[in-house]
Amino acid sequence: MQPEGDDSSSSSSSSSDNSFIPLPQAPEDSSDFFLKAKNELNDLSDAVQAGLETKKSPTSVLNWIKLSQTLDGRDKITKVLQYMSRIVGWYYESVLLNRGGGERFRALQIQFTHSRKAYKLFRWINEWFKLKDLLESGDELNVLGVAIFGKGGEKEKGGKKEKGGKKEKIDVYKTTKKLSQAGKIVGLMGYWFGDNVKYLTNAGFMARSEANAMRSKRVQLVAPKFYLFGAVCGLVNAVTEVKRGRIIVNRLKVERDGNGGVDLDCSYDDNYCERIKSANSKLFVHYVALMKAICDIVVFSNMEGVDMWLKWRGKKLSDLVMGLGGIGSASTVIWNNFPGVGIGPK
Repeated sequence: MQPEGDDSSSSSSSSSDNSFIPLPQAPEDSSDFFLKAKNELNDLSDAVQAGLETKKSPTSVLNWIKLSQTLDGRDKITKVLQYMSRIVGWYYESVLLNRGGGERFRALQIQFTHSRKAYKLFRWINEWFKLKDLLESGDELNVLGVAIFGKGGEKEKGGKKEKGGKKEKIDVYKTTKKLSQAGKIVGLMGYWFGDNVKYLTNAGFMARSEANAMRSKRVQLVAPKFYLFGAVCGLVNAVTEVKRGRIIVNRLKVERDGNGGVDLDCSYDDNYCERIKSANSKLFVHYVALMKAICDIVVFSNMEGVDMWLKWRGKKLSDLVMGLGGIGSASTVIWNNFPGVGIGPK
């Protein structure tokens, strides 16, 4: 008989039972979290620096003149003025409570909006040919290319491509990229078409009858949904490209660490320095595309015909949020079209 207070057998049995219970792991050290955050910021800083080095100085007036001579550049400069007018109008009305001042900038916003419509006339035709070229350019989408345009290459069966009698696995990255690009183009094509209908209707060229006016109104309400769809596809494409770009940069950094951790001062290997700068500049382009997609989703989810925020929150987004989203989206296109190093005036 075991003496009272002697729990050796019970402790042994409990220890055997506890062997099946996973022990709690120590929480992650906060220093590890801050170290990871610091490394992420350093990586982002490298990409931004490499990307900005590909463009000429924004302080030069000649560079802005060169930008304004392009269709997209002129359109997006006007878009910045349009959304700046919207923000200032909101500030007068909501903060200063000056309705008269707000109306002046609202009127300016409307005129900038109308002036941009002419830039987009028949732009959907350009998107149609972009889609045609995309579907015919690669194996990943050639089934759609055959269905729509009657052209294409290999056939696909069971998730694999058949080429020369052999089956090959489909590249998930390339397929995702092509599908998201195709979706983005379809979204833009539908939006440009609807926007053209709206412009020609307001000009009095279309919708002379009541029936035509109703059809025109329906097209105008559907158009923002197309753009929102295209923006979501653009977001998928940008995220895919950012992930791939980060993998490429990290591989180059592993190569650097394997050669003694030489930094980007080009003192060790000029070829390596150029490769990692090129990879970072391409990664920055994808970051810019990611920013544009997010800004476009914010703006077009609030448009008439979509009204996502009105349905979810019971009210639309404020003009301040819309203005910042519009300026952010326009700024990305301005950066893409801004004169690069070795192009135009110095």
